[in-house]
Amino acid sequence: MRKGTHHSEESKRKLSLASTGVSRPCEEQTRRKMSIAAKGKPHLWQIGVPFSTERKERISKALTGKKLSVETRAKISKNRKGIKISEEAVKRGIATKKANGYRLSEETKRKIGAANKGNIPRIPDKDTKIEVKMQNELSERGYGYYKHYPILGQPDIAFPDKKIAIFCDGCYWHSCNKCNIKNTRKNANFNRDKEVGEYLRAQGWFVLRYWEHEINANVEAAVDEIEDVLFSRGRYA
Repeated sequence: MRKGTHHSEESKRKLSLASTGVSRPCEEQTRRKMSIAAKGKPHLWQIGVPFSTERKERISKALTGKKLSVETRAKISKNRKGIKISEEAVKRGIATKKANGYRLSEETKRKIGAANKGNIPRIPDKDTKIEVKMQNELSERGYGYYKHYPILGQPDIAFPDKKIAIFCDGCYWHSCNKCNIKNTRKNANFNRDKEVGEYLRAQGWFVLRYWEHEINANVEAAVDEIEDVLFSRGRYA
């Protein structure tokens, strides 16, 4: 092209189409060479050059309705392994969402709730005093056990090989009638404990429940009963 001359609008349009691959898409071999040449080099967005609004819209439109294959997701996961997002990037993302009024839709909330339904609750940070009393007495007698076994209800102490589940119920939290402690969640907790017990028994578990006042009054008697059940189910026979 001679100095001082300019492309016509038609020529500019053709060049633009050619550069974007619309009129003449790259061959597979050419794309592979370009990919190899670009390997290890950062993308523009990685060195602080943001995408234009037009480009963002094009990417969004191109990806709408498309689902990544399992293989592609695995590759992305592998490539991102070890990459740490900077604190600044996290703050930027949060600020952008707030500025755009980002909120989870009711449908998304429903899906998250459905996905989490029935999940085992997290293991408590520490055992309660009555749980520790029971554990210490069992340990002194030489019995091995599991704490907060991951099944429905998460028994405080369990012997899964013989399906024995033991619950140490606090008098307040589980609404003990004998202690006559007022608890606004009395009915809900009672019904939940009943449902957990029925479910575990239907699955072949032997369920034992001990109140806080029973453990504090005579933990040895409670463990005597547990010991009888262990022997009756062949645990240490």
